Amino acid sequence: MPNEFKGDEWKIRNDPPPKDGDKLNDLHIEKTSTGYDLMFSSSVLASTTKTAPPFEFKNVSHAGETWNILVNKPLPAGKNGKGTWHMHGKHHKPPMPPTGPADGDFTAQSGTGLGEEPGKAAESGKAASSAKGN
Repeated sequence: MPNEFKGDEWKIRNDPPPKDGDKLNDLHIEKTSTGYDLMFSSSVLASTTKTAPPFEFKNVSHAGETWNILVNKPLPAGKNGKGTWHMHGKHHKPPMPPTGPADGDFTAQSGTGLGEEPGKAAESGKAASSAKGN
């Protein structure tokens, strides 16, 4: 799959556990002239005016959940970055069980690893991430 991203865009990839973070796969972070945007397809989900990490996208509504996405490591152009996510959790009405909060790590992929599955990308040295749940 050809890389559709420029050097100033990074695709979020969770590498479970916990699998909750898989809901963030394919979101991407884009550097703008005023900071960074968190994107889903062509829609902006959140923005920051910070021009360098660390920065956080707070209370992002996506995939039926509310998330905080922290980019705490540099995002060098054309290279992978890292961050963490927190899912607030929801209290669904029966028969749906409640989802509790969860935390994990992600890799912000840039370059040729964008089209790979998380495990394959890690094997090829394009990305590596770990996640932890509670």
